[in-house]
Amino acid sequence: MTWPTLYPDLWPLLRDTTGRLEVGNMHVVLQASCIGLTFNVWEFLVTLGDEVDLVWLCRPSSWTLRLVRGLFFFSRYAGLMVQSINIVVAENMSSYRSVPNVFCTRWISYQIIVIFLFLSVVNLILNLRIYAIYRRSRRMCALLTVIFFSRLVLATPFAIVYTPRLAFDGMCGFRIPLPIMLAFLFVEMATQSFTLVLTFMRRMVSPNRASSRMSLISMLYRDAVLTYLAVFSALAATLVYGRVASFQGQAHFVFPLFVSILSTSACRMVIDMQELALNSRSRSESTEPFVFTSILEVLDPTEELV
Repeated sequence: MTWPTLYPDLWPLLRDTTGRLEVGNMHVVLQASCIGLTFNVWEFLVTLGDEVDLVWLCRPSSWTLRLVRGLFFFSRYAGLMVQSINIVVAENMSSYRSVPNVFCTRWISYQIIVIFLFLSVVNLILNLRIYAIYRRSRRMCALLTVIFFSRLVLATPFAIVYTPRLAFDGMCGFRIPLPIMLAFLFVEMATQSFTLVLTFMRRMVSPNRASSRMSLISMLYRDAVLTYLAVFSALAATLVYGRVASFQGQAHFVFPLFVSILSTSACRMVIDMQELALNSRSRSESTEPFVFTSILEVLDPTEELV
């Protein structure tokens, strides 16, 4: 008599690896969410001193700077909140043997909204910089506004129409239709590429202040390139994990990773501008009190640009 015949009720359960695999993959969501929260908390602690000195203790002097400050706070604390929510949701998901489809649909819808909001914040900060280096041109403002809201107009129909049609497995895994994925990638990368090109098309050529502006130019180029590469990497990961079936379990790492990248990018851009503005004022030995600033005040709108 063989071992399986001694325990006929236990043997089918041992052979049922699908359910155990799904439960194990659901824990990937929890692990990814914990890693995402850990990274955001680490970033928060590392830059907390700069945040207090350069943001909390400084007063904005115009509506544009209040907007920049609001974008910073949203990126910082909404990022922490989203990662915390991820852990709660992941813990709930791991308690299921097979997650209901209605839960998965709401979960994916939530992720789409969050990612789009953080992408919009990053793009808005970059657009404000472009608006400044083009000497606050009304035409450039109109162009950037059209591009910014075009993303919303193009992305919303896809999210509304196709999200309810997604077929999920027992761990909320799914394969995104290739046309939808490519359309999303094209819109986002076209926006990021447009921003990058506009940044590199303008450079400051004021001979009298060339040395004092080199750090500003370097920072603008660096932030533009790093943000472009970060968004491109996250979108590429979304494409791979959304299309390759063998990566479905690890696909849950993409969302917390995306939130961490976008949240950190937005906060770092604002802090970098604050530090540059403070250093510029220190070198000029200005006696004026330091106020919350950004590229909108660092740049002189009358300075010659090409």
